[in-house]
Amino acid sequence: DFISSDTSEITTLVMPAQEVNLNANFIIDDGQTFSLTINKNPVSSGNVTGAGNYSVNHEQIITAVAEEGNHFVNWTGDIEHIITGTENNPTVTVKMPAENITLTANFAINQYTLTYIAGTGGSLTGTTTQTVNHGGNGTDVTAVPNTGYAFVQWSDGLTSNPRTDTNVTANKTVTAQFQINSYTVTLNANPTNGGTVSGGGSKQVGSNVTVTASPSTGYTFTNWTEGGSVVSTNSNYTFTMPANNRILTANFAINQYTLTYIAGTGGSLTGTTTQTVNHGGNGTAITAVPNTGYAFVQWSDGITTNPRTDTNVTANKTVTAQFEEDNWNVKNFNDIFFRKVASDGQKWVAVGYDALNGNGVIFNSIDGNNWNQISLPVLPSLTSVFYGDGKWIVVGENNLILSSLDGNSWNSQYFPLFENYVGYYDVHFNGEYWIIVGNHTIKSNNGIDWDMVVENSGVLNICYDNNIWVGTLRPGVSVFSFNGINWYESHHSPNRLFMEEINSDGTKFIATGNSARGELLISNDGIIWEELWYPELPNNNLEPVYGVFYGDSKWVCVGLNVILSSQDGNVWQYENSPTNTLFTNVFYNGNKWVIVGLGVIMSKSRI
Repeated sequence: DFISSDTSEITTLVMPAQEVNLNANFIIDDGQTFSLTINKNPVSSGNVTGAGNYSVNHEQIITAVAEEGNHFVNWTGDIEHIITGTENNPTVTVKMPAENITLTANFAINQYTLTYIAGTGGSLTGTTTQTVNHGGNGTDVTAVPNTGYAFVQWSDGLTSNPRTDTNVTANKTVTAQFQINSYTVTLNANPTNGGTVSGGGSKQVGSNVTVTASPSTGYTFTNWTEGGSVVSTNSNYTFTMPANNRILTANFAINQYTLTYIAGTGGSLTGTTTQTVNHGGNGTAITAVPNTGYAFVQWSDGITTNPRTDTNVTANKTVTAQFEEDNWNVKNFNDIFFRKVASDGQKWVAVGYDALNGNGVIFNSIDGNNWNQISLPVLPSLTSVFYGDGKWIVVGENNLILSSLDGNSWNSQYFPLFENYVGYYDVHFNGEYWIIVGNHTIKSNNGIDWDMVVENSGVLNICYDNNIWVGTLRPGVSVFSFNGINWYESHHSPNRLFMEEINSDGTKFIATGNSARGELLISNDGIIWEELWYPELPNNNLEPVYGVFYGDSKWVCVGLNVILSSQDGNVWQYENSPTNTLFTNVFYNGNKWVIVGLGVIMSKSRI
């Protein structure tokens, strides 16, 4: 009541006769601002954010970011207005007062420590611990090797010595690396192709060194030499490395072998019988000379070349020239007509019939020379025998089939049971199944259970090779089959040649002919045949031929009073025969030839 206005900043008071208390009331002016100034120290050491004009009580975040190579230290100035964080934090919150304020962000340049250490074998000169500002340079430090050592490098790979680290941006600790002095071990081989050497190169003084000599094939290590003097006879030579280079030579000697040739009973040798030959070298020719009445068979190592020359010798060798009497071993069997003979590689079996009573007969032998007749019940005539799939199979007339696992004990069966006479003439195993031919053709997978496959086939003799069966049918006709079941005629002889037997050497087939004049046929595929006439006998006769076999790298053919041989199946020559008779069959088992016929079995190692 005593003032003129209570809302004006200036008012008039009329003083009463009493005490008066007046209060001036203020309010914040929201439109007024104050400045927040942020400085940098040093100016180029960093950057700041957050400066500006703000109203009273405004809370502002300010930040100091150091430039590369510097770091933030603290805030100074009006730091009492920091409400979040401290002056040591680069980011803080400031509450704005009713006045202008200033804060300064203080920065300092980074400093780094360079530490240099001397490794074993040396020392350092210069300041080994240095403090350097960011981007600054250190001072020279030199690695000094001890006597007998050499500086190699610093542990960070630098090889400069002395070294000065420049533009430093981080702490660094490096070690000077030294090594003991090294010398060279040089290795040679004598002769150069005598072997190989290893273990040479740069070696530290005082270290243990092992050098190794490895002989080449056909050589033997002799010794290590240095300057012409022997230093070791051990192929692994170990020594302590001296303070000088070494030149070592590994000496090798070529192996030498002795070739010894011996003459067996029945002959002699010409040539040097004891020869010394270097490894890989060749011997000289040696000839086995049979005595009268003997023939050279082979050398004891299986070689049949005569004369022989051993080449590329790599070991000692002793061989004996083997001779045998150049005669057939002949066994006569009165009234026995042998039809076929076969072998399992060791044992032999021959079959036929007794001409007096017509009974079938089986003979066996363990050596091809001495034969025993197997005791059998009365059997019809036996016509053929074959060994395969671990068993013997024999066939004959009247449907007869015999089987044996050992050639001694035989089981018989008659298949099939026909009322009329049925003859089986040949049997063969092709590695998968058996085929028997004759009046009928039958087949078996096991040699026990048989199936009729062709009735009234009439195939007489068969052979299998190169995935084809080849057989004879009747005078002048040959047949072939791819399964032993379906047979096709392939050849008709204009001379009505009665083809007897067929055999193969793996590349061609040869068949014998039993005509009035003996004849041979040859075929490359078992289908297309060419007739051959073999050489005439002195009396100009061409006797019939029956059996043919390929073995021991030659063809052998037998017939009436004749034994023929050929290397290629085209050019044939006569062989001496100890007897004249009808030879029906021939077989070679890898060790011996056996020929059978009318009343005779003959054997011989070589033809």
